[in-house]
Amino acid sequence: MLAILLGLSACSDDKDIAASESRIEPNNTQVKISNAAAKLDTASLEQTLYKKAFQFHGIVKGIHSYNETIFESGKIVQLDAKEGQTVKSGQFIAKLYSPILAEKLEQTYATLKKSKAELSLSQHTLARNKVLFEKKLIAQQLLDEAKRDNSIALQAKNEAQAMVAQAKNELADTVIKAKSDGIVAKIYKREGEFVSPGESVFRFESTHKQKVSFLIPETTAVAITLGEVYQISIPSTGKVLNAIVVEKALPTEDGIRQHNITFELASSMPELVGLRVILNYVGTSVLAYEVDYRAIRYSADNTPYIIKAADKLSHIPVAILAMNNSSILITANLAADTNILISNEVSLPVNLYQF
Repeated sequence: MLAILLGLSACSDDKDIAASESRIEPNNTQVKISNAAAKLDTASLEQTLYKKAFQFHGIVKGIHSYNETIFESGKIVQLDAKEGQTVKSGQFIAKLYSPILAEKLEQTYATLKKSKAELSLSQHTLARNKVLFEKKLIAQQLLDEAKRDNSIALQAKNEAQAMVAQAKNELADTVIKAKSDGIVAKIYKREGEFVSPGESVFRFESTHKQKVSFLIPETTAVAITLGEVYQISIPSTGKVLNAIVVEKALPTEDGIRQHNITFELASSMPELVGLRVILNYVGTSVLAYEVDYRAIRYSADNTPYIIKAADKLSHIPVAILAMNNSSILITANLAADTNILISNEVSLPVNLYQF
């Protein structure tokens, strides 16, 4: 009997121990997480307004900026300009000799001379036939033929004169004069060199107005509209100038979509042509938070996030705006009084990747 009682007692003790262990195991897990939470090193957020600043670089050009070209081949026989030289409207700059155009002009003169001679002969023939017809010495048909020949000769002479005028105009195009006041910014071909059709001889920049163009990403360019006034700076002189948006091209179609936006200087300053300028663009204000750099973590796909420490831990994705040696500026869907985890997960008894 004693043995039976002892056996029952032992069984009862074993059941109590097993029951106790089954109750302690979940309690230990809760205590483990609770203790981990108590050990969490957290920090509060510092709310601020953030304005992202951008710098865009460009070169000052004349409002009319182009490469001067000649559409005939030839040799530059005269060049009366130097790089950087200012010129007045109508001022002679260069002359090209084209043997093709010179020969064409000679041929048109010869054609004109021949057509004039034929016209003179047809006029005399017509006058003589009129006299003969009045005396009834020739038929009407011969008079009509003389009138027709005279008309054809007159038309041929007019066409020859037009060809001479065209050849002269083409030859005149080999003489380059300044179309307006400006600067010879760059010379591509020198005196004595050969020029192919359509090849640039020099670059011209007008001086009565100046412009500058910037390539600006689409995300920033959408906020820039025609007619707006911005400030641009000249690093080499330290000057700060006003410039007006006058052109906004459609965005490029490559990976980084950019607008070519052109600004016209509010005041004419021809001495700035060719200098580098900077557009300092400040975006709109956004609500941001300054956090300890230890708060930023990265997911497997390299997306930044933080761990919000409240009654429970939660995973909050963020966007990084800026950073320095001790803190990072972020934007996220957070309240100003949020506490965030800055502890190193290696020192914690829980796996933070589950949150």
